[in-house]
Amino acid sequence: MKRPMEDVYGADAVEGYIKGKMETTEHYRALLRLAKEQRKSESEWNDASSKVNSIAAQMKLLDAIIKAKANLTSWLSWRHLPLSILKPKQSWVL
Repeated sequence: MKRPMEDVYGADAVEGYIKGKMETTEHYRALLRLAKEQRKSESEWNDASSKVNSIAAQMKLLDAIIKAKANLTSWLSWRHLPLSILKPKQSWVL
């Protein structure tokens, strides 16, 4: 006949203590594995987030560079126009 109490707790106190210690150790190891996996996923999330922020900042900088280039191009094109075009005409003053 089976003895369920013996299967769970062991035949004597020493065996029960050793069994309980092993189960407790395994339980805490499982908790540590879960904590390690969570820390790893948070680290990966932070890396991805910082990469996204970096790309967004680079895109913003690129937009500013494109706008500055357009302003510079228009300014340079006005500098090379003949002076006769830039002189005000009488029709403009009215």
